[in-house]
Amino acid sequence: MKLIDKSPSSKGDVLVYCDAEISNIIHTKIVGVERKNDDGSDRQTLIKRNAKLGQYLKLKPEPLNKFDPNAIGIWWNDVQYGYISSDLAKDVKRLLDEHEYVHAVLMNITGGTSDKPSHGVNIDLFVADKNFALEVRAPR
Repeated sequence: MKLIDKSPSSKGDVLVYCDAEISNIIHTKIVGVERKNDDGSDRQTLIKRNAKLGQYLKLKPEPLNKFDPNAIGIWWNDVQYGYISSDLAKDVKRLLDEHEYVHAVLMNITGGTSDKPSHGVNIDLFVADKNFALEVRAPR
């Protein structure tokens, strides 16, 4: 496996290794992290409790979303952290519809301080034309 991405965080570098050619790496942040989920759960609380550097995240298209048929939720297990921005969601949905493989990895958690109490979440989307394996090394 070769090193394909490195992201500094306050706790140390997150390193991503891959066994295939990656056609694109998209650096973005999760939007809607300050909203509540449909079940009433608070995303900020869920992020604070569950989000970890190097975490693999699931992309869940929501074609029946009343605000945006291209909406893509970002989940870890049964916990929703938020969404891909609407500007990017259309392109990511197209990639998924074209059977491209897109892996999402949590690369950095921001905020959570007295001057910036809300947590933000930065992710990288790794795109390839075939299924591939990622190895993520994150500080603990």
